[in-house]
Amino acid sequence: MATKILVAGDVTGDLDALFSRVATVNSSHGPFACLLCVGDFLGKPEDAVALLAPFKAGEREAPLPTYFLGPPGGALPSEVLASTDAGGLVAPGITCLGAAGIHVLSGLKVAFISGAQRDAEQLPPNGVAELKRLSQLPGAAVAPPLRSASSPVPHP
Repeated sequence: MATKILVAGDVTGDLDALFSRVATVNSSHGPFACLLCVGDFLGKPEDAVALLAPFKAGEREAPLPTYFLGPPGGALPSEVLASTDAGGLVAPGITCLGAAGIHVLSGLKVAFISGAQRDAEQLPPNGVAELKRLSQLPGAAVAPPLRSASSPVPHP
């Protein structure tokens, strides 16, 4: 059976609504191996510590292993970063993938560059070249770039 990964767009810090909907979708259309969030996951950087606190304390848990791209602006608050391990774990079951990279999620190799990376010097060495190379591999799927609120994509 093929691995199923659930993908979500902008969450803007509303983890209650996200995880409620994910649990419902996982029950009715799953099981999904993990959740990949692209776009704005944490919302306002100054709210990130409080937002993640119940997950860090074990009071709440994500319904699926959850991965998100680095936040807009490219930086997590120092209180969040101080508690991350080498894998980018920000709370049990919730992992920040960072601004750019290649990660294997439940057997699927995912290559990405966060929309926060607008200048070439912010990209990892050979980041764009490596993404282009990976996009040419058989079975590769390339998602269109996401737009920020300042340059919205019209919705049909």
